[in-house]
Amino acid sequence: MMLRSALFIAGAAAFAPALRIKQPVLSLRADLEEAPPAPAPLDAPEQSVDEVETNMLQDFTQRMAARGTESNVRDAAQEYVDSVKSNVQVEQSGPSIVYVAGQAALLLLLLVGDVPVVGGAIETLLGPGLVVAGIGAIAKGVLDLGAGNLTPFAAPVEGNELKTTGAFSYVRHPIYGGLLVAAGGLSVATESFQRLLVVFLLYLLLDAKSAYEEKELERIHPAYRAYKQVTPKFFPSFDELDEILD
Repeated sequence: MMLRSALFIAGAAAFAPALRIKQPVLSLRADLEEAPPAPAPLDAPEQSVDEVETNMLQDFTQRMAARGTESNVRDAAQEYVDSVKSNVQVEQSGPSIVYVAGQAALLLLLLVGDVPVVGGAIETLLGPGLVVAGIGAIAKGVLDLGAGNLTPFAAPVEGNELKTTGAFSYVRHPIYGGLLVAAGGLSVATESFQRLLVVFLLYLLLDAKSAYEEKELERIHPAYRAYKQVTPKFFPSFDELDEILD
């Protein structure tokens, strides 16, 4: 009896390690069966050798085109600089240098917006001076035209007499010219851009009015055509202005 009990205990001890090892394996296998399968990794689409070579060729072509454009721009800029340098190095005459210097100075003053030293004097004297000069031209034109020819309308009066002396020897319409000069002087004196714009509109109106008037004068006076060709319209030339001032 004791021998049978000893054999039973020894057999149970021999099977116990096998049972302890087998149980975790069964649990791990159950976990693996219950877990969802992991998604397969996405493989990037493979490019053929021809596609790879084509992409490389396109990229190389684009880079070379951009480099060529930059080179053309640099060459053009360098050519322009070299041309200007060669023109500057050529000996220039006195009047040519004076014209360039004057042009640069006036453009600089235009950007600055003020004339140093004489800026205030110009604003103070130029405006009133132009007003006085314009009124004087109007008065001279009225006197030389005569009361018999004077009319505010574009159509000449009946029995109109052609005037080519006095103020009319310098300009064809001294009254209109004087009116524009006086209006411009008022704009300068009051520093009014709005008035200056009105002066421009007045010039357009008087230009159209005088054109209509001259058609009638050419019809009445055949000699007016020749007079028109040699006499300015509103303002005298610089030579004639110098003669007037003398």
